[in-house]
Amino acid sequence: MNYQLGQHSLTGARRVNQDRIATAEHNERLLMVLADGLGGYKGSEQAAEILVEAALKLFQRHARDERFDVREFISATASYAHKIINARVGGHREGARTTCVICVVDHGVARWGHAGDSRLYHYRAGRMRSRTVDHTTFETLDVDGLLSRERAHSSGLKSHLLSCVGGRQRPRLTIANPVPLEYGDTVLLCSDGLWEAYAPQDLLRCAKFDDLQEDLEEMLLAAEQTMGKRCDNLSAIALRWEQRPAPSRRTAAEGPAKKARAPTDTDPVRDEIERVEAFMRTIESRTRSD
Repeated sequence: MNYQLGQHSLTGARRVNQDRIATAEHNERLLMVLADGLGGYKGSEQAAEILVEAALKLFQRHARDERFDVREFISATASYAHKIINARVGGHREGARTTCVICVVDHGVARWGHAGDSRLYHYRAGRMRSRTVDHTTFETLDVDGLLSRERAHSSGLKSHLLSCVGGRQRPRLTIANPVPLEYGDTVLLCSDGLWEAYAPQDLLRCAKFDDLQEDLEEMLLAAEQTMGKRCDNLSAIALRWEQRPAPSRRTAAEGPAKKARAPTDTDPVRDEIERVEAFMRTIESRTRSD
């Protein structure tokens, strides 16, 4: 794979940085994951850490498998992290929780999922091709045309999350359809601290960065200065896809294309979920007996 990658995180005006970011690559697959621990909930910094560690652990364990399924991986990561967060950091009602956005590029095809208001932007040919829709009351009503932005800001609905990882409710992720990347595409994952500091047209600048790492760092520093004492934690991962499509040169001598391998009844990621759930049931039964 041929690509350029940048990533950076700042504490902003907060006392601690509750954001976590990570990337990993294996076997023509690239993982990018960002988590933003929810302020106001004790242990949310650890919740973000757990989610990122869960993503890295599952990716390193299963990315080499030919049967690797991106959708299953994203779902498994959220489920796995959700159970560990509730077990380690305590409490289903007022316990720690985190938003997340997870993206995997699998042999040039990107797919992503998110919970909460951490976002992914996909830029192509100097324009925004798509972005995730926040799991907030504001975005839900705004998409349905039921609430103006002005009323949402004044009512406080803008920051009311409808989905996260950790807490009483199971995470409800939105997982996008697979997107084949084209040469020059830019993918940006970011926490709300960054996208709140910039208008959409200003965020578009990252699609034109020459040096993703250096320019992304400058972008976050500028946002920190602009927001001042109101500045939240700021985190971002940016990918520039620089892989040109290989020409198709199959000849008659090479014969017909190989058929795809038939799926089997076993899935390593699904097996991992089942092992985790069995382990959690054991812990819960011991807790009840005590």
